[in-house]
Amino acid sequence: MSRGKVGMMASVTLLALSSILLWGAPSAADDHGNAGTISNLAGGEDNLAPAPPVIISAEAADDGESVTVLFGRSSDDADGFQAASGDFTSGGTFVSSNNVAGYLLRRADGVELSAVDTGGDALAVIDPTVQAGQTYVYQAVAFDASGNEGVSAGISVDVGDALPPVPTVEDFQWVVERPYVTLSWNLPDPVEGLEIVEMDIVIDADHLDEPILFTTDPFDGTYTWLAPQDGAYAIALGLRAADDRAGDVQVAAVLFEAPEVITATVTFEATEEEAAAIVNDEELLADFTNAFVRATAQLLGISEDRVVVTNVEVGSLAVDFELLPPDDPEEPDAVSAEEAFVALEEAVESEPETFAESVNEEAAAENPDLEISLAAPVVAEIVQVEIGMGEGFTGDELTVSRTVTNNLDVEDTITLEVSGEGFGIWSWTKPAISWISPERVSTDALTLAAGESGEFDITYSSDTVGDAEGSVSIRSNDPENPGETITLSVSIVDRPPAINVDDTPLAFGVVSVGFSESQSVTIGNDGEADLEVSLLSLGTAFQAAPATITVDAGSSVDVDVTFAPEEDGDATAILVVSSNDPETATVLIDLSGTGDAPEPADIDLRGTALNFGRVGVGDTATRTLVVRNVGEERLTGNLSLAGDATISIESVHVDTDGDFTLDGLSEFDVVVSFAPAEAVSSAATITITSNDADQPELIVEVTGVGLVGEEVCVDNDNPEIIRVSDFAEPLGAINFFDFFAFADRFGTNAGEELYDVKFDISPPGEPDGQVNFFDFFVFADDFGSFCTYTVIGGE
Repeated sequence: MSRGKVGMMASVTLLALSSILLWGAPSAADDHGNAGTISNLAGGEDNLAPAPPVIISAEAADDGESVTVLFGRSSDDADGFQAASGDFTSGGTFVSSNNVAGYLLRRADGVELSAVDTGGDALAVIDPTVQAGQTYVYQAVAFDASGNEGVSAGISVDVGDALPPVPTVEDFQWVVERPYVTLSWNLPDPVEGLEIVEMDIVIDADHLDEPILFTTDPFDGTYTWLAPQDGAYAIALGLRAADDRAGDVQVAAVLFEAPEVITATVTFEATEEEAAAIVNDEELLADFTNAFVRATAQLLGISEDRVVVTNVEVGSLAVDFELLPPDDPEEPDAVSAEEAFVALEEAVESEPETFAESVNEEAAAENPDLEISLAAPVVAEIVQVEIGMGEGFTGDELTVSRTVTNNLDVEDTITLEVSGEGFGIWSWTKPAISWISPERVSTDALTLAAGESGEFDITYSSDTVGDAEGSVSIRSNDPENPGETITLSVSIVDRPPAINVDDTPLAFGVVSVGFSESQSVTIGNDGEADLEVSLLSLGTAFQAAPATITVDAGSSVDVDVTFAPEEDGDATAILVVSSNDPETATVLIDLSGTGDAPEPADIDLRGTALNFGRVGVGDTATRTLVVRNVGEERLTGNLSLAGDATISIESVHVDTDGDFTLDGLSEFDVVVSFAPAEAVSSAATITITSNDADQPELIVEVTGVGLVGEEVCVDNDNPEIIRVSDFAEPLGAINFFDFFAFADRFGTNAGEELYDVKFDISPPGEPDGQVNFFDFFVFADDFGSFCTYTVIGGE
């Protein structure tokens, strides 16, 4: 809250601080168990208060920042009936009435917290304005429409010291090695008085029925989790203390994605006896498999763990294997599985003997008993056994490209035959003019010159949802490489929802505690199916409403994100926007804001001791006591006077019982009068009690002496001179203490706060309402002299 706001704004602030928490569903009046009494009887004045509520419990929060009071309803909180007219002319018509108009919680220091009644048999009010280490007394109040109040007995609550907040983890990182993710973190520095005992790990995703919660030892520093299936997951880590308080969480969006795998077969020319000798001997088969893997990996320049042999069959000698993707596809030198297959295909087809010899060498090095020699021509064919064309949407065209090479010394015609509804073959023809774009045409053959390569696309398109299979046959006139047949598979699904949301951080700036600030987040759906969205704020003081929405295809919905700080200082959170968008399951939006808590009520007095000095009998002297509230919250209290009747007080801000209310950053005057009736000393005490936590009670001592006649200070050297400049103690000596007192009042005028007539000494005995140089000249004449007080003119 900005400083200097008083009056109505302070009232609004106090009302906004009256946070409430209610239990129970809306209920009919007779659910409360009493018929009650209706106090506003027809034809009469309502002066009957409702029965007081009963406080059930009052408990301070562990953090010392709030108190929750739970109380039951008034027994008069029940619907009844009364005549529709107060003069008994209603003709037998009655209307529904309830003797309880509402409830509030009142604190002994005058703070009132409203309770919004939405039904239920009990109400709970949270007081967020308490301070740690203090004791508070509460009363529950039921009131009717006429302002009559039923007040409960008081209950006392001790608010303990504020607990240190639970910190967050540091250096949160994660490594995905599908299907595992390993989380790692560092613990913050130890906090005195706080014991960290657990780490909560929450994992959420669209395909999970509900979030998964793990509890682990925070001092381990790592945790490995097995994902049940591929997808995008939101993973949150938060520390938990021994008193079960949880800290803010750290969140990560982790993606598990199936790698691209190429499945193929290489067939070596070997006799059936040679092949069977290897396949039927477990040790020889393992050694041959290792030799094949090493030779293939060396040829392609990839790691051996990316070549996986799945089967070896007798025919000639057929090796079924897979080429896996690189660990980090984003690396500049990474070779994809598709690129590795093309390179292997070209090597095997162009120099089959070289590849066979490398396998032979690796086999001999692996096991001397592997005496098989794979002689040329060693390669019957290399086949990419299956091409998964992936998943598409209705109306889309899915495409994979293939390359064929004429290895003959003469022109060859490569025939292409595709089967399966929705599958097609297209080739690219190169025009004579290089800057003209090539034209794609449907074809069933490619005519290639000796050593020439050609390209063609395999396509699929359908308006029907479901899985489909087909095949493409590629045949040439090369007896050593007659071609291949590839099985095709594809899946067509409904076009999914596609979330469109700006993940720019939301900064709410400074918001006063007890108030709130909202910003909207627009969530759009660029897909064709309904987008189901849930929103969760990971952090305190922030909330998104509504928490779940459905966004129709092609439309958008605005969601309000509200920052309502409950304490002073910076606050951060992460808004997790989860949806059924298969591509972007989770969007994270950073939230930040600063809570500004109003300064508590703080009393300050100007004039903590009032000494009237000597005042003539029959005269009245006045002094002004200024009561100020230098805090921002409302100051409530009581002002009382005890002592001699010659001293009195008066203030328009204090009622007849001495109670007062003072808004933040404001003040009021108390006029203190001394009217002596005789020549004696008088004394009184002004006691001020308030809701100032540091100074709940202040005492102001008031003294004065009645004087008969006029007291003057006669110069010690010349009794004919009256000195008028003796302002400060020690009395009888006009020195620098008097000069400093005069300097503080110099330049003031009558009616101003600091003006005091005793400094208005020119001309003597005839003040002109200004403390100026004329008064200074009089003071200068008196400076350095000594005088003796003497009463003149008395009996």
